[in-house]
Amino acid sequence: MKFSDRKGFTKAREALQKDGIDDALKNSIWTVINIYIWQKYQAHYSGEGEIRHSNLEGFCQRICCLYYKKPIDTLDINFSTFYGKVREYYFTTEWFHIYNFIAFTIECFPFGTKDEYVKTLNVVFENEKAAYRIINGEVVDIIDDEEIKSIEDASAIKIPSIQEHLQKALHLYADNKKPDYRNSIKESISAVGKRPVTPILT
Repeated sequence: MKFSDRKGFTKAREALQKDGIDDALKNSIWTVINIYIWQKYQAHYSGEGEIRHSNLEGFCQRICCLYYKKPIDTLDINFSTFYGKVREYYFTTEWFHIYNFIAFTIECFPFGTKDEYVKTLNVVFENEKAAYRIINGEVVDIIDDEEIKSIEDASAIKIPSIQEHLQKALHLYADNKKPDYRNSIKESISAVGKRPVTPILT
């Protein structure tokens, strides 16, 4: 708790942000995206500031074609121009599209392992009282720390059939428009049924 909150000069947020995103959360999320993705832009073999042949070329192409659903030939060649348009979209779009964009950046993360990126986003979510957490690349409704750890531990089992069931369960659970809790539970049970049993030594 901040000094001013303890002394009663300001009031810390108490309610979870479930149906919206305030400026503090929105700004903090963008800062994380900036640090882990945009600020790592490097131009290669082309004019300074161009997207072509840069380390973010593929990522920008995916935003254009897969997120915005636009033809590839509409992609801005200048990185600063492209970045400016993405930033404008982020700060003017509706709150739920921000979560869509977060999930997209996780799925298409351009720099190898994304564990620290996801971890930092979850810290921001927690600090700013977002009603969501990122688990296995999905933005899901908040659940307690013990449940999150159980899911993460199960996800660490590198057996394709288990991974498939867990990912499907999270996807069904995370659908805010039409969550399918019954089939999510079925997928979770299927994953548990395929988990290897450790023999007990007597």
